[in-house]
Amino acid sequence: MLVASATETQRFFLWLAPSMVTVGFSGVVFEAWSGNYVPIPLWIVSPVMVLVAWWSFLRIPRRVTVDDRALVFDVPGRSFVMTIADITQINARKWNGGCVTVSARRKQIFLPRGMSNLRAVSAAVLERNPAIRLIGQLPETP
Repeated sequence: MLVASATETQRFFLWLAPSMVTVGFSGVVFEAWSGNYVPIPLWIVSPVMVLVAWWSFLRIPRRVTVDDRALVFDVPGRSFVMTIADITQINARKWNGGCVTVSARRKQIFLPRGMSNLRAVSAAVLERNPAIRLIGQLPETP
């Protein structure tokens, strides 16, 4: 059973990014409470940005485990399973926004490129299902 996990630095930034968006929105709320004018579009866009930031950053798996026939992704608060037979491609291009994308029929999972042991996990998945299309090169393990 192979496991790839996010590094401490990656975990830190996965929490820092949505936290900073939340702090920015808190600044907007503070300005409004102190009596200053805050434009209505900012009131609409700011909460949406906070929700999108937390939703997207909490969906990035912190750990991936390869079982016999499936990948188990651990995200904060829960885990979910994707069978290896359902995976159609692994997009590991260098210029893919720092992520390795694992795609199934109707789902895409974004994994941080620098996860420890990600190369071994990707190779094991490709070995178990040779029909998976690999785009780019497997990431180097730090």
